[in-house]
Amino acid sequence: MALENRLRNLLGNTLEDAFESALNDLDAFVRKHIWDLADAYGRSSQYREDAFKKLDKSGVVLDSVAYLANILALNKYADKNKIRPDKFDQYEVMRAPVNFFKQTFDPEKVDFRLHLEKSGKLYDTMIVEWNSVLKSGWEMNDKVSAKMIVPKRANSEKVESLVVSCNGYREPSHFFHEEMTKKLIEKGVAVLYFPMPFHMQRNPKGSLNGALMINSDMKRNVGFPQAALDLFTVINCLDYKHNGIIGVSLGAVLGAEYTHLKIKEYNESNQSPGDIFKGFDVSVPIIGGSNISGIVDESVLFKVFRKLLTEDNKALMFGYDPGNIKIKIPVTDTYPVFALYDTIVPIKYGEELKNKFQIPDSNCMWFPVGHKSIFLQQKEISEFIPAVMRPYFNGEK
Repeated sequence: MALENRLRNLLGNTLEDAFESALNDLDAFVRKHIWDLADAYGRSSQYREDAFKKLDKSGVVLDSVAYLANILALNKYADKNKIRPDKFDQYEVMRAPVNFFKQTFDPEKVDFRLHLEKSGKLYDTMIVEWNSVLKSGWEMNDKVSAKMIVPKRANSEKVESLVVSCNGYREPSHFFHEEMTKKLIEKGVAVLYFPMPFHMQRNPKGSLNGALMINSDMKRNVGFPQAALDLFTVINCLDYKHNGIIGVSLGAVLGAEYTHLKIKEYNESNQSPGDIFKGFDVSVPIIGGSNISGIVDESVLFKVFRKLLTEDNKALMFGYDPGNIKIKIPVTDTYPVFALYDTIVPIKYGEELKNKFQIPDSNCMWFPVGHKSIFLQQKEISEFIPAVMRPYFNGEK
């Protein structure tokens, strides 16, 4: 019964729709696993136990099958209800996201709003809301709401520094991020908890958390560019003198690495004052890496999902790979945190990022944990972040 409930919790209310609408779209490998799960309902408890053990031996296969079925069912629903993303050139956004943002950003359409949710003795809790520059067609996802903590300073001094914290793929909350950034807030730094597309409060009804972030349907695969453009919106609309960015896993790759580096690359090639783009002064990518294609090929998280990726999907991921950015200078303002026993973003891809951008060893932290168990180092990371960011916020760098 517990195993049966577990499957139902993963598939939610989309169980019947997933089986009815998704099976014909799946390749033989994934179809076999879906049917194994369907068969398990009508067999003995021992058969079910064996089936689940077989499917779940990596710890993530069952979860991946559920996400695949959910994605395909949601795509069928979107087709039926004419839910369509904006038309845009994915490869143009990928190559020059800052240019695309500057051409499409319209303050009135973005409707950026900031309002007080709760006032406390030590800090205020603000809610930041805006409309995405790039629309996915799912209203819940395109109207963004993010929590921001603004500390209160002595003599009502203005807070001058902001750190944006980006969640990982399928991460259900910002709990880990809130724990990591407590010391930043104590030091007088504002922190905005940025929800990646299709995650948490941005997740459409009926969707598993983060399922649509990486879509098997190319024309609906807007999660990557939307994440970058939403981060540019935050930087463009919030008026802080110093800005830092933290990202975990996917948030590290697309936020703390790709976006940060793309802004640097843009500013390196556009030296006239009017063309310099406000960006992040310092970046802390946690369990991120270079070579997205390699990560997808080797990660246990994508063991099932990669069977459904098209060549176009892979090409798009290649384009959003931080390692493919042609930056001219060593990235000494990036401070990566790595997990030595990572099976989701294998450590060799973290090392590849470090070597590609000549990030010195003294900037890095390595922990003898896995991807999911990085939270065990929460205390050390929460001390590392303000230590490396403070010089940038104090004007020492």
